[in-house]
Amino acid sequence: MLAPSPSFKSAIALCRQNIATDAVIFGIDPKLAREILGRWERHGAVEKIWNDIREKLRGGGWDMGPGWFIGVVLKERGIAEKISHGLQKWPDVEAQKRARIKRAMLDKDYGAMADEAIWLDDTTASMEFLSQKKATAHQQHFMVFLVTVFEDLCGQPFYWIVAALTGIAFDVVVTEEQARDAARRKDRDILPPK
Repeated sequence: MLAPSPSFKSAIALCRQNIATDAVIFGIDPKLAREILGRWERHGAVEKIWNDIREKLRGGGWDMGPGWFIGVVLKERGIAEKISHGLQKWPDVEAQKRARIKRAMLDKDYGAMADEAIWLDDTTASMEFLSQKKATAHQQHFMVFLVTVFEDLCGQPFYWIVAALTGIAFDVVVTEEQARDAARRKDRDILPPK
């Protein structure tokens, strides 16, 4: 007879105990991680979220237990935070890059000028796309990431879970339709124009 598997809440509690170490691994501020884990622990569907994911998870031999799942959500929330900060700092970064290009041009360092210009061109396109949704770009990124992960590893997007996890991660109310819409926009933005 198999021993009952521990609850997902107990996995969250274990992660909270190890947050000083885990936060460094996941690249997220420990205080923010604690807040997210607290909201997740109190969420009404905390066990159902994991059970639905676990049931469909096909990890290809990887050990994808609750700790892995918690880590994925915390790591991506940390990335979303960096996107938010990056959008706020973008005007200064763009000005610095333009100054470097000008300096390289004056110094006739055409290799450096080309490198800076290529980086600026590539990054500007991404930043313009994100800045169109500046207030929610980091949340949009988070939702698109989770939809993609769930489609790849579970064979379905789990929009309701994406909405719940986005609400937990950002302390906002997100509907299933908003999660679905974020995924639709991702597909529309990736496809080449007709």
